[in-house]
Amino acid sequence: MAQSSRKQVQRVLGITLVLNLIVAIGKIIVGLGTGALAITADGFHSLTDSAGNVAGLVAIRIADRPPDEDHPYGHRKFETVAALLIGGLLLLTGWEVIQSIADRLFEGELPDLTPLLLPAALRGQESLGTHQNSLGQTFVPVPGTTVRFATTEVRVSDFKAFVKATNHPWNYTPHFSQSEDHPAVGVTLRDAQAFCAWLTASERAARVISEDQQYRLPTNNEWGAAAGIVRIRKAGVVLSAEESLGDQKRFPWGLEWPPPLGAANLAEEEIPDYTDSHIYTAPVGSSAQSEDGLHDLAGNVWECTAESTRATSGHLRGGSWAYFNPECLRSNCRYGGPADLQAPTGGSRLVYEDRQLTARLLAKNEKQREEQ
Repeated sequence: MAQSSRKQVQRVLGITLVLNLIVAIGKIIVGLGTGALAITADGFHSLTDSAGNVAGLVAIRIADRPPDEDHPYGHRKFETVAALLIGGLLLLTGWEVIQSIADRLFEGELPDLTPLLLPAALRGQESLGTHQNSLGQTFVPVPGTTVRFATTEVRVSDFKAFVKATNHPWNYTPHFSQSEDHPAVGVTLRDAQAFCAWLTASERAARVISEDQQYRLPTNNEWGAAAGIVRIRKAGVVLSAEESLGDQKRFPWGLEWPPPLGAANLAEEEIPDYTDSHIYTAPVGSSAQSEDGLHDLAGNVWECTAESTRATSGHLRGGSWAYFNPECLRSNCRYGGPADLQAPTGGSRLVYEDRQLTARLLAKNEKQREEQ
């Protein structure tokens, strides 16, 4: 290839690289934001094109080198190597897209709710209503989410039923006594996920819930909404400066410190002018309920959150009976933890998700938008 032709090719590849990157990033953002697999796949295809441009530019630069002792016939074969690399990238991208399509076809997966879709789904939140499971737990809607939250934490009696039914390897005994209505402690992320999977499977088998419904741990955003964080509860709405500042200082019970009496089961000896009459855990539902009807979001036990049912790590939210530092009890506080972290201060709370109902709400909203 003549020197002038090579320079023209390099210039074209450079311009194309910049354009491909812009297009790829835009498509991926929109695809992930809306849950549209086709757009996401096309974005990664454009990204592969960008990688191909880089490979082409590098190959031309190397191929331009004069012959040397190791390459007496020149470096032209590097262009062939670059072509093979580009072909391999295209094959890899195609395989990833095929796998994603297969997962949705054979597992019946519904679109994930993303920040772009969430406000639309929330407009139909009043249709969610309440739900009661086979263990007697009540689940209520929470603004800013499309799930229903258990009003109380998972109890000792609930977890014992799970261990008995499944022979799950769990025999944690805290250094203090608990009754059946206290929150189960010493619960790891893996334990909590296994509990959710058991409850979901057993209620599906008994036809209490459908295949589109499940119990799981809340995500960080869902838990934050339940704890009163306004930017999540009012998704898609521009907040005032006062609301934004309030989110940084907020506790699940509000903005007061010390907490109002009865707000939470905490290490009260360390908090001036506060008492809750419980040294260790308290029976679930002992604290005052939130405006959504939830108890014990702050204190009693830390609650696990996970971003998916397959997560191998998660966060702890809400503090426990052993905590008194206000920074640990704020609604936006989270601690990362491994899946096998076990402590006398750690428990869990479930959410109930009806993905088919969420999909219907989205479809209804889309129809109304088209009719306007």
